[in-house]
Amino acid sequence: MKSEIVFDRSLVPGGGGAVLFRLQKLLEEAAPEWSASLTTWSPRKQERRPIAGSGEAGDLAEVVGEAVRWAGRDRRSGSVEVRGATRELILVVSVDDHPAKRMRAGEVRLDNSATLTAPARRVAGRPRSEWMRAFFERACAGTDPVWGAVYTRGEYYARVMADGGVHRAVGRDFGRYLPGLFPVNCFGEVYRELIGDRALAEAGGVPAGTTRIVEVASEPDDWDAPAALEARRRALAVLGAEHFFDKAAPEAPGRAPDWGV
Repeated sequence: MKSEIVFDRSLVPGGGGAVLFRLQKLLEEAAPEWSASLTTWSPRKQERRPIAGSGEAGDLAEVVGEAVRWAGRDRRSGSVEVRGATRELILVVSVDDHPAKRMRAGEVRLDNSATLTAPARRVAGRPRSEWMRAFFERACAGTDPVWGAVYTRGEYYARVMADGGVHRAVGRDFGRYLPGLFPVNCFGEVYRELIGDRALAEAGGVPAGTTRIVEVASEPDDWDAPAALEARRRALAVLGAEHFFDKAAPEAPGRAPDWGV
């Protein structure tokens, strides 16, 4: 199971270090055993190094800052994978000086994100879906992402990835639509304005900081159960299906914010 939060601002330490500090602090509170001994793997440097506690020298924000590389004259980007003292969680943080960028194929990418994977069935002594839902809401309230979701790998591949064994996220184009409507979703201020707070409230949206959380299904593992699919169909009707990628109709007109790229 995964939770992903995406930002429309740079998380490169300096400007975005505060978000990384808050994220690490939230993890220390929600998963103290896992957070007791953090290490990170840097693909660029091919090395693993320890991460200090939040606010200390060598904390997550500092380690991410050391992992970024120059990808152009005015752009730094990079990512780190974080593992803890237990196998309950894996965190991947990606940062980029350009919050939104248009790729050669025309799609718009938002590459500042934090993705948390829970391979185990329980996290910090709680069922992972329960823990993930609670942490996701706190992370959205504490970091103000533009969008986020909780989903399983199976659902993500079914809804977003290309069929036929091609490893390509065909549904990931923030210039046209969101990747999908998942069991638990977070809508930041940009999408609150686009979709409308009234529609979000009608879909069951609850405040989390400046964002709104919409839960379509309480158990992400059961995303393809008939009841969950029916709940998703009803939510799409309220929120507007044009805001979300549909693999069955990939060329259907979408509706998305203007990212200025």
